[in-house]
Amino acid sequence: MCYDVYIACNEEDEKIRLWMTTNLLPNLEVKNMLKVFWPCRDSEIGVPREEEMIHVMSHTQTFIIILSEEYKGPVRWNEKEWKHAWHNYTHDLNREIIIVNYDLLEANEIAKQYLGAFLRIGQFIDFSNHKKSIEDEIASLLTKQDKKLKKYGRKNFSHSQIDDEKFPFLKQYPLYSEFRCKT
Repeated sequence: MCYDVYIACNEEDEKIRLWMTTNLLPNLEVKNMLKVFWPCRDSEIGVPREEEMIHVMSHTQTFIIILSEEYKGPVRWNEKEWKHAWHNYTHDLNREIIIVNYDLLEANEIAKQYLGAFLRIGQFIDFSNHKKSIEDEIASLLTKQDKKLKKYGRKNFSHSQIDDEKFPFLKQYPLYSEFRCKT
């Protein structure tokens, strides 16, 4: 099965689960008619988690990564999801990564969690931005990506240049360097 969106987050965080089930998922699935895969809800019982994650991510257009301060749960899985999202993204630039800074983490805190490279190339949404609803902003980014794919065709689409001044501290991370060599 193909999905429009794969959501990676701390599944043990009750606040995130509540926001996901009451706001984000209804907005994406009902209001915007997107097929969303959220592992804690959609994983098949009895299937090895990493095997399923690799399969689903390889058939997903957009990855949403929700950053939060505390990882009480399986941090290992979060890192594996980020790694596979990055791998899929760098091998197919038609895909998109959207970062949601749920707990308003500072840039240096994010870099410590090896997500700095994602910030350079993906869309970034800050929870402190109250201009419009976070859910609508995410849906807007997904819709914009879909229009780009239709306009340019999947094979001809590539990302624009990365602004090195926005997050200069990220240059030291291997994922960022690897991406820069490929552009």
